[in-house]
Amino acid sequence: DGEVVPHSDTFSEQFHGVFGWKLNDQHTVKLYGNTMDKEYGIPNATGVRTDILMDQKRYGVVLHSESIGKIKNVITEYQYSDYTHFEREDGSYDGLFDQQQQSLSTEFDFKLAESTDAHFRLEWVGNELQVCHEHGRCREFEIAERSSSEDGFSVLDQYNRRGIAFSHGHPMPDTEEQKVLMALNVKHYLGETDELSLATNIVIRKLSADPVNMQETWLMHPSVDADYYDDSTDVATSFSLGWWRSWSEDFETQASLAYMERLPSSQELFWNGFHHATESYILGNRDLDKETSVNLDVDAIYKHTDDFTSRVSLYYYDFENYIFQSPMVDDTGTPIRDPFHTSPVWQIQGVGAKIYGFGIEEKYKRTFGLHALTFTAQLNLLKGELDRGGYIPRMSPYNATFCLEHDHMGLHSEITYKWVDKSRNEANNETSTDGYNMLNFSANYHYDTSYGSLEFWLKANNLTDDVARNHISFLKETA
Repeated sequence: DGEVVPHSDTFSEQFHGVFGWKLNDQHTVKLYGNTMDKEYGIPNATGVRTDILMDQKRYGVVLHSESIGKIKNVITEYQYSDYTHFEREDGSYDGLFDQQQQSLSTEFDFKLAESTDAHFRLEWVGNELQVCHEHGRCREFEIAERSSSEDGFSVLDQYNRRGIAFSHGHPMPDTEEQKVLMALNVKHYLGETDELSLATNIVIRKLSADPVNMQETWLMHPSVDADYYDDSTDVATSFSLGWWRSWSEDFETQASLAYMERLPSSQELFWNGFHHATESYILGNRDLDKETSVNLDVDAIYKHTDDFTSRVSLYYYDFENYIFQSPMVDDTGTPIRDPFHTSPVWQIQGVGAKIYGFGIEEKYKRTFGLHALTFTAQLNLLKGELDRGGYIPRMSPYNATFCLEHDHMGLHSEITYKWVDKSRNEANNETSTDGYNMLNFSANYHYDTSYGSLEFWLKANNLTDDVARNHISFLKETA
């Protein structure tokens, strides 16, 4: 209605730095680091300010070798990252999320035969996740006190009264993941017109949960789930076949058929509690199986002239087990709300589903002296259906984008118009959204000096001040 949405402000600042040196003709070392601080409001129906304070740090070192014996382009990297965010309501620190991750990886190229190239990657990842939810007491993590109270008594009471094991304590235990990832990609060239590819990916994960942070009465009661906190070791295996072909100088196609497996995240398995950033109660599923699908992708590119190209993309993904969040309702179809915050309850589940759609892109380039213009038009249509009937919630509506870019020496500017259709293929009990139009403008200028470079930028979004509700957002009812 032309009014400012309360508590929708955003402020962020970032830093990125890289330091590298060349040891010799074959080996290069780089050190890098970046930080980001961000504060943004969460629009809600209470009228009280809810906001998120984010802090992210990432540091790493990379050793790049042009060749070591018969293997080429060897990249070895160590990375450490720490992501933290506080959830506040009316200035009270009610939530805290911290994820620390370390990884060590190496990858390289090698030849299997004269017309066959291969790429191999091996990576170890260690991940520690902690979550706090306690009104006014989440400035730091604490170990919960223990007494003679029965473990899980309050959760069992909720389960017996409501049929759902609601919890008002910390939403999940401290978790630790140890993962090993191995990937091999092989490409075989059939002359200059055809390329066949085979890729495999294996993930082995050990997941451990320690409820030392959780208040004893809000632990999962053994009579509800006896092995809820047990360690688990799981394996996910994926592979794909691809075919690229150049039919002429002007026309090429690419197709791939893949079988994909994804292990559910620790949040999808263990989260059982309020989530400030989405103003909802998330009910995880400890018994989730891995997500599995068979995916088909087809792309075609036609080059009308050197300046004019067309691209069509088609995809069809058939999920035996698709993991997603869905709003819970009772037998009468009334949305279920949690008993502590009266927030909507979203349940994480895995079911059979299909996602399919297509996209079209037209791109036209022209140069006038030192000025270069690029016009791009895109259309995207997407649909997600459940095998049991109905649609997948929070799927992107049909949309089209038109973008005009201008480049002149160090100046780049673009104006973008985006049309988003109203929501059509809505899940049961899902809130609908109206269509909208969005007009954005941005410009940046890059200037090199003898001491480095400077970059200036300007952005202006929603120049027509249209009301735009993001259908894939959990907050579409309030923002």
